[in-house]
Amino acid sequence: MNPEHYPRRILLAVTGLSPQILTETLYALTQVQQPAFIPTEVHLITTQQGAEYARLTLLDNPHLGRFHQLLADFRLPAIEFGPQQIHVICDQNGQALTDIRTPAENASAADCITALVRQLSSDD
Repeated sequence: MNPEHYPRRILLAVTGLSPQILTETLYALTQVQQPAFIPTEVHLITTQQGAEYARLTLLDNPHLGRFHQLLADFRLPAIEFGPQQIHVICDQNGQALTDIRTPAENASAADCITALVRQLSSDD
């Protein structure tokens, strides 16, 4: 069982206002780890503010976004990651969270993370 050979390989990252965590992790998985692990898709969980920042810094456009630059700089294959793979944490009423400050918001974040893990791992 070598995960690097699975047809679907998902990198799930949780960030706040530091979306560079995603590119740093992707760099470590593809350039440092042996054997390299190259995901086929990336999903990001964050707050509303974090999602806006991630879109601006990671996906700005195919030439300036840090995610696209990483793929080009290290000649990585296409990895599915776009605005639709950025998941915003919502409270129990479905309102997007701008930050996680209270125990209730922390519980909402945990619920969001486990629900997305369940969804993404349901594929046999």
